[in-house]
Amino acid sequence: QVTGDWPQEPAGAEPQTLVGHALARQMGWKPGDKLTLRTEGEAVQVTVSGILSSGGDEDNQLVMPLSTVQHLLGLPGKVQAIRVSALTVPENELSRRARENLDALNAEEYDLWYCTAYVSWKRRFPVRKCARYGRSRRPKGW
Repeated sequence: QVTGDWPQEPAGAEPQTLVGHALARQMGWKPGDKLTLRTEGEAVQVTVSGILSSGGDEDNQLVMPLSTVQHLLGLPGKVQAIRVSALTVPENELSRRARENLDALNAEEYDLWYCTAYVSWKRRFPVRKCARYGRSRRPKGW
């Protein structure tokens, strides 16, 4: 969950960063604050665009566009590794049933399926924002 905004991509004249909520609390940083990041002979000013709460290691880290990090480290266009983190749920009986026949799910099952980030469904369906309405809200044509 992000409070504020995701960093602008591509990075502009003044790059932006997300700050993990634990790090932000410890340092007293909030969206709009300016941070100066320094490495050997290089200093880059970034703006805190938002505060990230993931429940993972990111809560104590800065998250920014790859191009900004490459510039800061003096490695433009070079990538050593990319770490991807996603909160998903492994496929289970409900997701298999939905894949086989989505219309066979009752309203409660459909709402549970629709509001769960299953790994296998991420490729076929865009990220869904979900709110509980007490009844099924299927997209038109389903």
